[in-house]
Amino acid sequence: MPLIQSKEKIDRELVSVRDINEKLAKQTIWVRGRIHTSRGKGKQCFLVIRHQSATIQAIICVNENVSKPMVKFVTTISKESVVDIEGEVTLTPSPIESCTQKDVELQVKKVFVVSSAEPRLPLLIEDAMRPDDPVIDGIQAPHANQETRLDNRVID
Repeated sequence: MPLIQSKEKIDRELVSVRDINEKLAKQTIWVRGRIHTSRGKGKQCFLVIRHQSATIQAIICVNENVSKPMVKFVTTISKESVVDIEGEVTLTPSPIESCTQKDVELQVKKVFVVSSAEPRLPLLIEDAMRPDDPVIDGIQAPHANQETRLDNRVID
């Protein structure tokens, strides 16, 4: 089996999700983070990218730089996969309530999967964040028991 040797050094400066704000508007930046959520429909896909406790919304839609197969590929990337994204920072018309970076979003130009996560994880972040006895609209919501959380400490 041949040895993989990466001899090319990629010279890109990664910006932390926490540091993305209005001052970076209309600038193209690189971000590395995990896919927290993904919603694809037709010719566009909405991603929430998470790095540590900060989140930002990223939008990828078909245009002169992005093809429809690329949008379709992005919708198939599993949750918690680590990705590098090149995108332009844009101001949002209204605050994004589901993200910590509420006033800005990324218009995606390129996406690279750094590390792909398993398609079905034993523990979802949403389940781990719920209280021990969660009831939503009168229905018992899923939660992670202690054994599952201890077996999957890397995710929790």
